[in-house]
This record gives sequence, C-alpha cells and structure tokens, in this order.
Amino acid sequence: MIKQVGRFLRRKALRIKAGRKTDVTGAYRSTMYEIIVTILLDEIPRARWIIAAMRYLARIAPDGHLIIGGYLDAWLFNFVMSYAMRYTLAQGQTRRGIFRPYIVRIVAFMDDASFLASSETGLRKGIAAYCRFMKEHFGLIVRETTSVIRFLTVEQERERRHMPKASQRGCPNLDIGGYKVHRTYTTMRPRVAKRVIRTFTRAWAKIQRTGTIVQPWARTITARFGAIANTQSKHFRDKYHVAEIVHMAKKIAAHLSRAENEKRKELLIYAISKHTSFRYA
Repeated sequence: MIKQVGRFLRRKALRIKAGRKTDVTGAYRSTMYEIIVTILLDEIPRARWIIAAMRYLARIAPDGHLIIGGYLDAWLFNFVMSYAMRYTLAQGQTRRGIFRPYIVRIVAFMDDASFLASSETGLRKGIAAYCRFMKEHFGLIVRETTSVIRFLTVEQERERRHMPKASQRGCPNLDIGGYKVHRTYTTMRPRVAKRVIRTFTRAWAKIQRTGTIVQPWARTITARFGAIANTQSKHFRDKYHVAEIVHMAKKIAAHLSRAENEKRKELLIYAISKHTSFRYA
C-alpha cells in the first residue's frame, strides 16, 4: 500500500497536486449488520445462506453492529467502504466533452481514507460527495483529519532536501499506516522511528556485551525491520548497524522456530499414536 501511494504521486499522467485524509467516526460501532444485509439483498438476492448468516450475526452481535478486531468484521467494513469509494471516483464534471473526476485515487486503510486529486477544488467537492454518500446510505459520519496537503513537485522536493538547515528540509506528505509518504521518498512516522531506534540501539549494546540477543528481541527486531525496509533510510541503516543486527536476529529466530516446530511435531505424533493405540487395542 505504501509503495502504491508513492507510485501514484510520482505518476505524471495522474497530475496529483493535493490530498486529504478522512476518518469514519466510530466506524465499527456505527456500521450495522442490517446495512450489509440490505446490500446483499440488492446485489445477490439468491445468496440465501450468506444472508441468513449475516442476519444471525446481527442478532447475536452487541447492539447489532460490527465488532472491532474481528477478521470477518474488518472485511465486511471494507465491503461497505467499497461502495462509497466507487461512488466518489465516479463523481466529476464534463468540460468540452471530456470527463474529469474530482478524485483521481483513493487509498483506504481500515476506516481511514486518503483522497488524491489534481486540484484543491476537485478534492473538496469529491470529499463532500463521499461524506454525503456515507451519511445518506450507511448512516456513517466522516470527519476530515488533516487540512489540504499540497504536494511539491519532484524538483521542489529535491531542492528542499538539500537545504542547509534540517528544519527547512521538511516536505508536505501523506501520513498513512505509520509512514509519511512524500512524492520522491518515504520516511517513518516520528513515534515509530523512536521505537525502532530504541530497539536497535539496545540490541547493538547487547550484542557488544554478550555477542548475542535473546529470542523475544530477535522476533521484535525482525518485525520492526519492515519499517526500515519500506523507507529510504541508508544513513539510518549505517548509523544503527541495521544489517548486522537483522542478520543475527533472523538466524536466531529461524533456529528457535525450527526447534519449536520439532517439539510440536513430536507432541502431535505422540498424541496420534496414543489415540490410535487406545482405539485399536
């Protein structure tokens, strides 16, 4: 998703100049199962078993709404959001026989939706249409979580990144999924970067003292390495010895995972053999 947003911003044919983020207020507790049943009855009325399952969930769910953290509920909310996104992308105006959509691309992450447009006017009109559709059809309230983001051109970003003072190098960006996506590069969100720095600093100090790291740390390091791998952070990798730490962490995590899998396999074989011998004794 993060790389896709970067490709959208760099694609000249899209002419993306502005963006904005929105959030659905109380997304899961405001999305009722009855809404999903209504959509299914309109789209696939012969899916009787699916509709019956949704109606059963509507009866047993707290207050009849989706539950945050549920796997099925997450996909059902995406299902609802897809209708609003398609409606928004279809909105626009025709000039001289050419249709120009208000919103060029939409990037959704759970209940957060980021809108990218070629003009600020089109961006405002597209988001207004999206908010109306969500309110009228699904009873969901949408709020804008950022002001209008005015992206710089490739040349302007490169020029600003080489300014003498660090405070002058910042560029407008889209903050999504823990990353800050600019037109030409991607960085980590500040609080994510702090956690990553703390983890790798402590790990390197531990390696210097003992020559190794414990299993929980190894798994934490491999998990947080994703934040570094998805950003342009060569200086960061060199400063915090990322390559050496990740190489050791992956070896330790892989070795311990193999040992755990062998233990599980032995327990499973023992359980099967015991059950079989008891059954046919």
